[in-house]
Amino acid sequence: MDKATGKPKGTAFIEFRGPAGAAAAAEACARARTGKGPDVTVKGVKLGVDLALTQDDARRLGQEQGGVPGAGQHAGQSNKGGKFDRRNLYLAKEGFIEEGSAQWEAMSENDRRKRKRAAEEKNQKLKSPNFAVSTLRLAIRNIPASWDEAKLKAAFIAGVKARATKEQPVVKQAKILRDPERPDAAGHAGGKSRGFGFVEFADASHALAALRQLNNNPTAFGSRDRRPIVEFAVDNIKVLKARDDKLAKQKARQQQKAQQQQQQQ
Repeated sequence: MDKATGKPKGTAFIEFRGPAGAAAAAEACARARTGKGPDVTVKGVKLGVDLALTQDDARRLGQEQGGVPGAGQHAGQSNKGGKFDRRNLYLAKEGFIEEGSAQWEAMSENDRRKRKRAAEEKNQKLKSPNFAVSTLRLAIRNIPASWDEAKLKAAFIAGVKARATKEQPVVKQAKILRDPERPDAAGHAGGKSRGFGFVEFADASHALAALRQLNNNPTAFGSRDRRPIVEFAVDNIKVLKARDDKLAKQKARQQQKAQQQQQQQ
């Protein structure tokens, strides 16, 4: 159940008496997805049925498929020497809300339009091999106009801690896009907020936790009609490489300068 709305989220677990029954239900749904059998329905509602995984199995599967990295791993790395998911496409569906679901029906029409538009933009970008899904950077829509970067950062740190109370998440950057041609009521030099921004974490698991806690949360931004729309950012690989190269050169120059100063002392 959704704690905020009191309505079902549209997901549930069913435990069969034996594994054969569960496997048969999942197999029937798999056939329906490929058009090889009838849909699995309850009172006319189409269901998606899959075998549930334990937390350990889900974590292991995610790591094997290039999911959220385990200890000492980078995003996209496989534990068993499998193929890398260098574009992190497994994260593209995080934050997606299916049309017709309980969550979809509970959101405003304006939010539905924004989500459809965001999905179209993301899908269009990902058709090109030059774009990849970030494992650390989140894209956020519907940011309140009065918020600044400090408040956005605090909200996302709190989102992680709501799911993992013992964690100490680190936000590397929080940025709100602004219109320099339109003055901000609070006097922000960059202009009026566009309601869109980014939050970049130092740890991939913290980014995922924040997304799952805050996405479509009716209380996070203080408005049920303008809920957070959170997804992993889609970045241009070439632009990121150029940025990383520039930062590496700057760091190298700084180190060289520091060495020269030490030698002169």
